[in-house]
Amino acid sequence: MASAFSQVITASDISTGNYTIEDVVLPMPGSRIIYPMNEVADIYHDMAKKDGISLTESVHNIKEFSITSMTGSYRRVFQKPINFQWDLLLYTDGNLALSETDIDKIAKTKPVNPVKEENPTNGTEGEEPFNHLEQLESFEDEKKFSTNDNEVEDSREAEPTQVHSPPDLNSQEPQKALKLAFTLPASCYATMAIRELLKTSTSVAFHKTLNQ
Repeated sequence: MASAFSQVITASDISTGNYTIEDVVLPMPGSRIIYPMNEVADIYHDMAKKDGISLTESVHNIKEFSITSMTGSYRRVFQKPINFQWDLLLYTDGNLALSETDIDKIAKTKPVNPVKEENPTNGTEGEEPFNHLEQLESFEDEKKFSTNDNEVEDSREAEPTQVHSPPDLNSQEPQKALKLAFTLPASCYATMAIRELLKTSTSVAFHKTLNQ
């Protein structure tokens, strides 16, 4: 969001070269902002009047509900992304992520705390704690290997597991993706930057037509 300070400039101010298109802002209605000195201001007032709102008078009985109780601000018409980077990537599996998110990076750096099971003594202090894991492993060994010579291992009686080879991703035609990285100030949105780049609409209705 642009600074709360703003001023109306003239053609002579522009000729000095001190201002560019990136300095142009639009007001967000409030009591401390300056509206443009041209027909753009008329558009603001006409649109507000259609909803029964006055941008200059406190027409509501409760001050907090009036537009004049809001200070207002300014928003830039154009904002260049900061620290802009891009890269072209080739991929064959559309289900795999092409880049790490911040959550992925945090998950890698965050240590995993194993849950320790407390072994209550129940009045048997000094005795060896009962190891459930060792008992389970011993039971599995006895199950697999019978003491009877006529029996065989259970694992041999089971049907062999069929292993299906994954599809050869190299045989698929590679797809191309554009990876973008940039920083935007407050009240600027990446979706709008992508819309300007692709020259397509970001409306829900438009994206529904893409899936048809």
